[in-house]
Amino acid sequence: MTRPCAREAEDNCICLLHLMAQRLRERLHIEKVFISPQSNSKIALTERDMPRPTIMNKVTGVDGTMQDVLWILLNMFVVNQRFVWSFLNIDYAGLSTDEEDIKEFLWSV
Repeated sequence: MTRPCAREAEDNCICLLHLMAQRLRERLHIEKVFISPQSNSKIALTERDMPRPTIMNKVTGVDGTMQDVLWILLNMFVVNQRFVWSFLNIDYAGLSTDEEDIKEFLWSV
């Protein structure tokens, strides 16, 4: 049985993730929004959201997780399709605590 406070915190998190994605689409005209709802910033970008967080089954208005971003980029690379994309991170702790991890990720895509 879930404690009331824990359930309330999860509901609040789901609501805030939905609102953030909605505002990104409305205000910045972002087409795709991917989130890492429970990832630690110390985890390498390529290893985040494995396994898929269960909260993703409840969050609406988003297009997936970091693993979905990697899958899309890999498939576009395989078919040699050119595309323009921007990588935007909004987080309290930051994208990563490891600057080299960010560089490695961006150079690999």
